[in-house]
Amino acid sequence: MKKQKHNKKITSKLKQEFLDEAKELKVKFANELLEIDGLDLPESPKELEIEGLFNIDIKIGKFHGYTDVIMTILRWDADNLPFDPEKYLSECLKCLTGDKKYYTLKWLEESFLMDEIVQIKKYLGTFKNTIVGVPSPCFINEDGSSFPIGGLPASSGETDYYCFFNHPNYPLTFRIAGFFDLRQHEKIESKEGSVE
Repeated sequence: MKKQKHNKKITSKLKQEFLDEAKELKVKFANELLEIDGLDLPESPKELEIEGLFNIDIKIGKFHGYTDVIMTILRWDADNLPFDPEKYLSECLKCLTGDKKYYTLKWLEESFLMDEIVQIKKYLGTFKNTIVGVPSPCFINEDGSSFPIGGLPASSGETDYYCFFNHPNYPLTFRIAGFFDLRQHEKIESKEGSVE
């Protein structure tokens, strides 16, 4: 009986020590947050809307064994562009040089004019289990840190480009592809519970 009381005292003492330690850590963490709040943390780059250029995404119900896969549609090549990307650089971006200017222009080259968006929506709307998103204006970072989607690396089929222009009877006069990242989506499971 004495042993049980002794054990209870030890347990109660340890519990109190844990609570005290947790309280100390909570206070320490709160102080650290206050210190961080006072720092001049770098702000996200400001975005500028590029009037007249647009981007669009699609969602595919089933793709490569995954469900509801989002694809960002991009112009696959810059041959015979119907617009001059440099014309769309705002005054504050005309001073960009080197890699910043190169990648910003490449980002713009992947975008589309509205009449091209209309054609893309009509074409991709013919695919089963595919939802074509609402076109969004093209934005670029004011600090020149925009990076073209076509410059992202493909990785063992998980992140890759789906080339729509390889389809038979491809109807568009310009080539489009869709960038996807399967790591962001769920695998489809069969009735037995195994992945398809």
